[in-house]
Amino acid sequence: MKCKKEIMGLAALMVVFFHFYIPMGTSAVETYLFRSTFIGVDLFFFLSAYSLASRNKDQKFLYGKFLLNRFLYIYLPFAFLALVNTFYKKWTALELLKVLTGVKFIERGGGAFLWYFIGIMFIYILSPLFVFCKKRLK
Repeated sequence: MKCKKEIMGLAALMVVFFHFYIPMGTSAVETYLFRSTFIGVDLFFFLSAYSLASRNKDQKFLYGKFLLNRFLYIYLPFAFLALVNTFYKKWTALELLKVLTGVKFIERGGGAFLWYFIGIMFIYILSPLFVFCKKRLK
């Protein structure tokens, strides 16, 4: 994909616009534009997954190394922020455990604490299962 960086940049701008939007009026166009910006997250994740899937076919994919890398760069910062939030919001140990294991994400979906971190980790962990099923079922 030749214009991947540009589309990912647009997706990032959509996310920023969504989070920092200040209503200026009540026009239908403004409302439509604001409501469509949430697609930026989906678009960004889709392009990231597309990049992983379209890597060099001759290159061997080491899933364990990939998962360790994702654990270090995604899950550990998530766990640190959850721990900070435990003290800030006075969570119980059970609430922290639910957040760290993804139970809170399953219960609340997008309303969970930093849901996108745990959501993307679920995708990374479950993706080999999907690939296995695809190969077995053809």
